[in-house]
Amino acid sequence: MSLLTSLAAGVVLIAGVFFLVRRLLPGREKQIALIVGILSLAVYAPYAILNWRGADEFTMHVVIFLLTAYVLGLIFARRLDGEARRFHWGPAIIIAFFSVIVVMNAIFVTVATKGLQGAASEALLPEPKSGTSVSSFFPGTVSHDYHKKEALFNDYLDRVERQSERGWHVSKGWMSDPVAGEAVVLRLTGRDKGDTPLAGGQVRVDFLRPSDKRLDFSTTLKEVEPGIYEAPVTLARSGLWLVVMRLQIGNEVHEIRARTDVLAPASEHGG
Repeated sequence: MSLLTSLAAGVVLIAGVFFLVRRLLPGREKQIALIVGILSLAVYAPYAILNWRGADEFTMHVVIFLLTAYVLGLIFARRLDGEARRFHWGPAIIIAFFSVIVVMNAIFVTVATKGLQGAASEALLPEPKSGTSVSSFFPGTVSHDYHKKEALFNDYLDRVERQSERGWHVSKGWMSDPVAGEAVVLRLTGRDKGDTPLAGGQVRVDFLRPSDKRLDFSTTLKEVEPGIYEAPVTLARSGLWLVVMRLQIGNEVHEIRARTDVLAPASEHGG
């Protein structure tokens, strides 16, 4: 469920419960608004904790739900002892101000996580030179960013040092220029310090798309000759990809990190 959908659904449910209870207990709109506001938090908080999507979304839901209950209580508690009360513009302006802020934040979060869609994307984003669609969502942090976790980073440094001491000679490369949407053979060749082929290993390759982590995927290479591992790989989009290759033999792991530029299909080239 998207952010805007969950906010709208919560507002509708709060309003429905408010009017239902108001029919049973007329004249107690403020008390009803307080109870409905507390109930909305009691229902939403456990769900948000079990399906955590970030403190920003949690805060927006809490503010909107409480604001909805408060507004309903303020608007419909207009009469006291049979006399009409004057509506104050001060609270109305404050409510409108924060409502605009929350709605705009909800739109920003939705665009950042899902990107612009449909007509909005065509109207606001430039036409890509490659002919493919433009991605406008924020991909977030890269999963292999070790420096953010000291324990993982120290472990990574230890593995790099052991890898250097082993003296393995590992090379990798495409058998032809990689083109988006076309299968191209990726090869890894390994030999130990004594120039003996690194046979009987397992090779895993992670392809990471910096601009769209939803395209990230992993594959394995098969040993076709002693110390030579190959497999056809198809990359969905042209442009820059990060590549992490791991050759494992027993308990020893050799890791290579690289970048590769993938060409666009000939059909996408203009002119």
